[in-house]
Amino acid sequence: MGEGGCEHTILESLNPSEQSRLTLVGKVTKPLGLTRELYVVVTSLFFRIMLQRQSLWLLAIILLQYAVPSLGFNPTWLYTGYGVAGTPHEAMTKSGVTSRLKEYFGIDATAVSNSMDLARKEMMAGSAIVDDHADTVYKEAENPDAHCDDEHLEECNTRLINAKADIKSQLESGDVSEARTTVGRMLHTLQDFYSHSNVSIFPCR
Repeated sequence: MGEGGCEHTILESLNPSEQSRLTLVGKVTKPLGLTRELYVVVTSLFFRIMLQRQSLWLLAIILLQYAVPSLGFNPTWLYTGYGVAGTPHEAMTKSGVTSRLKEYFGIDATAVSNSMDLARKEMMAGSAIVDDHADTVYKEAENPDAHCDDEHLEECNTRLINAKADIKSQLESGDVSEARTTVGRMLHTLQDFYSHSNVSIFPCR
C-alpha cells in the first residue's frame, strides 16, 4: 500500500473531531516541512495515546465510585462558604422550571403568563421553605430525610416516591397551590441529593 493509501486508511479510522484536529495540526506542521502523510501518522498516534490515557483515568474514577459506597453528609455553613458559595434552591428551581416551558408548553421564558409565573413562584417558595427553621407547618429544616443528610439516602428516595401520590391527591382535591408547594419541596430534596452526597454523574455521550 502506498503513502496515499496509508493516509486514507488512517483518516477513515478517525472520528470527525479527530479529523478536524488533524486539519489544525496540518496548518502548524506544514511550515516545518513535514509531509501530509507524516503528520497524519504522527498526530493520529498521538491522539490515540491521549484518548487511551483519558479512558484509563475514567476507568479509575468509575472503579473508585464502586469501591466507595454512596454517602450522604450534612454540610455546614463553613462548607458552603457561609451561604455565599453555590446556587440558592429558589434559583435552581426557577431555572429548572423555566428550562422546561418550551418543551411542555411551547412558550419562551419571556412569554410566561401571570398564572404560570404564580405557579413557578409557588414552587420556588416550596423549595425555600424546606430550609426555613421558623416554619411550623412542614418542619423540615432539621429533617435529614428532606435533605439527604446523615446517610438518609434511602429515606430521601422514599420521600420522593411517596410525594407523587401526595401531589396527585392534592390536585384531585383542588388544592393546586399546595401541590405546587409540594413539588417545590421535593425539588429541594432532589437538589440536595446531588449536593449533600458523594454521588458522581458522568455525562452521557
